[in-house]
Amino acid sequence: MKPAPALLVVALLCAGCATLPVAAPEACRDGQVYAGAPLRPALPPGTLPLRDPGRARLAADEAARLERAFDDAFARTNAVSMTAAVWRGGDAPWSATRGASPGALHAWASVGKMVTAAAILRLAEADRLSLTDPIAAHVDDVPNGDAVTIDMLLEHTAGLARDAPGDRPPAAIACPGTVWRYSNAGYVLLGRVIESVTGRPYHEAAAALVLARSAAVDIRLLAPDDDQADVAPLAPQEALQNSAQREEPRDARAAGSLAADAASMALLLRDLLSGRVLPAETVRAQFARLYPMNDDGFWYGRGVIVFDVPGNGGTTPWLGHAGGFAGAKAIVAYVPDQDAIVAVALTGDGSAAAAANLLLGAIGA
Repeated sequence: MKPAPALLVVALLCAGCATLPVAAPEACRDGQVYAGAPLRPALPPGTLPLRDPGRARLAADEAARLERAFDDAFARTNAVSMTAAVWRGGDAPWSATRGASPGALHAWASVGKMVTAAAILRLAEADRLSLTDPIAAHVDDVPNGDAVTIDMLLEHTAGLARDAPGDRPPAAIACPGTVWRYSNAGYVLLGRVIESVTGRPYHEAAAALVLARSAAVDIRLLAPDDDQADVAPLAPQEALQNSAQREEPRDARAAGSLAADAASMALLLRDLLSGRVLPAETVRAQFARLYPMNDDGFWYGRGVIVFDVPGNGGTTPWLGHAGGFAGAKAIVAYVPDQDAIVAVALTGDGSAAAAANLLLGAIGA
């Protein structure tokens, strides 16, 4: 497989953030429908749920190639630290970490939206909420709150701004359901829904609903007061080192406060896509409607992304999520064509997706 082009370098915290005119609540009519670009065709039947291919471990020559590919990726991305893993069956992914202290976790930014989405879906499976509930049934003072549904928030079709200052509600930028626009603020609202329904802080409730059902071990959702002492520090460009724009992973809350090593992330995605956390039909439904994020082959479902990665003779779908802060990038993806999961997080300003592509090139189909 050739290295993916620049499209996978994008930090997805910013994807689809074009500015639109503010839509006042009274301007939105009932029954308005999606009017954006066409959705992606469905994944081939049998793609999900993920099934363990039955390999106990990588072949010795594949492991050696992965070690060399990891060295190459670390050098070519100019990373300060990097954690990477490849899973091809069983419970022990190949993994490697460099540039971080022993036992250090890495920030995964928007990859954490998969956990938020899975927690919401588990609550829906238990009839503790409905995806058709308006956000106003759980959280007050959200623009168009009687029309914005939980499902719209999961899919980023709620018409809300990307971010919101402090704890204020995000602005409305379009009528609910009519367009796709990436919104971290929308996922923070989902975290508040989880808190409202469970009566527990987001990081505790989502961990109990999702992380506790996975084999992942070295992983946690950062609490608002987490000291982050065991999380590899972000390494932004020099201009941002002392800037007020510098981000803290714990501040992302339900939009991306996940910290883990790569082996745990690979196992978490395996468990999310294989039916260990959610029923198989619910997993398939996460990928049933795939909205175009931009013109580069990114498609968004319910808390998940399909990346159509160009290669020899066409495109290869990757199923997972990516994200980034200033000074950290991450991606975890299942590649059905290779029966493999790849997970990479790094600190610095390089591309985790490019590193993931180099690792996938080291193993066979």
